[in-house]
Amino acid sequence: MIDGLDELDGDHSELVELLTTFTNCKLLVSSRPLNVFEIAFELVPGRQLRLQNHTRNDIRKFVRDQFVGWTLVGRNSERDRLADSIVEASQGVFLWTSLVI
Repeated sequence: MIDGLDELDGDHSELVELLTTFTNCKLLVSSRPLNVFEIAFELVPGRQLRLQNHTRNDIRKFVRDQFVGWTLVGRNSERDRLADSIVEASQGVFLWTSLVI
């Protein structure tokens, strides 16, 4: 299992080369969606697990819970738009969301 392929501080294509040398074994890898990985591993849309799609509702609840009692220019709609933009930008990362809040 390898987490965070996208966090490599270097050439991602070299990492792809290394990973493709492993034969007769199964690898479980994770990364943000970068073209270099999607192309190299021939990822088919709908056959990937996109964590951000599964944590979106939890992050939205977290953000809205943090916003309880906040008033932005006196309108809840602006607060809701801000919350939605934070959820979208978080890409499923709770730590990032917490730091932004």
